[in-house]
Amino acid sequence: MERYYFIEKLKCVDFLEPNGKVVFRTCPEREKSRLVFQLGTANPDLAVQAAKVVAADVAAIDVNSGCPKHFSIHSGMGAALLRTPDKLVNILTSLVREVGTPFNIAISVKIRLLESEDSTAALVERLVKTGIKNLTLHCRTTPMRPRDPAIRDDGRLERVVQICRDAGVTCLINGDVEQRSPDLADLMSRYDVDGAMIGRGAEANPSCFSNSPIPWYSIVHEFFTICKEFDNHVVNTKFCLARMIPGKSPVYQKVASSRSMDAIEEALKGATKEADDLIPKKGPAPVLNPLRAKAKGTAAEPSSDTKSSEKSAPPKKKQESAPAKASEPATTEVETASEEALTAAGVKRAASPGVSSPPEAKRPHVDEPPKPAAAVL
Repeated sequence: MERYYFIEKLKCVDFLEPNGKVVFRTCPEREKSRLVFQLGTANPDLAVQAAKVVAADVAAIDVNSGCPKHFSIHSGMGAALLRTPDKLVNILTSLVREVGTPFNIAISVKIRLLESEDSTAALVERLVKTGIKNLTLHCRTTPMRPRDPAIRDDGRLERVVQICRDAGVTCLINGDVEQRSPDLADLMSRYDVDGAMIGRGAEANPSCFSNSPIPWYSIVHEFFTICKEFDNHVVNTKFCLARMIPGKSPVYQKVASSRSMDAIEEALKGATKEADDLIPKKGPAPVLNPLRAKAKGTAAEPSSDTKSSEKSAPPKKKQESAPAKASEPATTEVETASEEALTAAGVKRAASPGVSSPPEAKRPHVDEPPKPAAAVL
């Protein structure tokens, strides 16, 4: 499998499936020092094999052992690894020994809270001894979903942070962190963590990492410009824009029905402040979950109908509103590539002198590389 290194056109490294489909594209010149590549894996050998494919072009490899989605846990990946700690320890130990050390890159892991403080602490004690450089704690248990408030004050987070401190491992917090300012400074001060991982907030507005995020109708234009510059696929472009544009905006429907980059560009002409002012704004939603009400410092206010009928009949039990569709935190890193996508699919770094080569190994430069007939670029 060829690995093309574009010079004049894109200056990107592409990793391709056997049919020419782009699995992963990166621009080392701009992002290598900040790019953390997250793997979904359930096998130490495949994890190492997959990590070596991208190791020369990223700053770190992270193992996702927090994803609760079926596509992850049914094959033993993601949060399923929390139930098989021996396997998780073996995966991390193998990655540190065979990828982290030879390529001089960091290996890290993301986990969720376990059922108790002691069980969570016992797992973290084992993980920090594998040689990892960072641990990210999603402050929810596996059954919990984004609508459930993150758990930070029951002792589990505090204990995890202390274990990481004692081992010299940095600790990041995840869950209900929407933007850098003011959320991050407050969290770092209150819980003594080294930083935070932002998921849904980053999908909705990539400028959330700035101290002054810009509105959606500005960020979509900047994002689309980058997509065109790097020849991003139209399907992925639509996928990302759909998470940035409010669903009630006419722009959303136009982008969703677009089938080309030109059509998307035309649709985005409607993304303006004036258009945003016309979008119906939601009022404060009733808080139906008492835990969430407590977490946000609010109270569920009964409706007037409920108030008038309190004396005549017992109030009906309110049903939990359907959760908003949301994905597992994408993190500040590239998310996610499983070994199915990188190794079982036969993707490899053909231009590299060998999988054990250090990241500074020279690559052959090709001014105009041939493109596979089926490549999607």
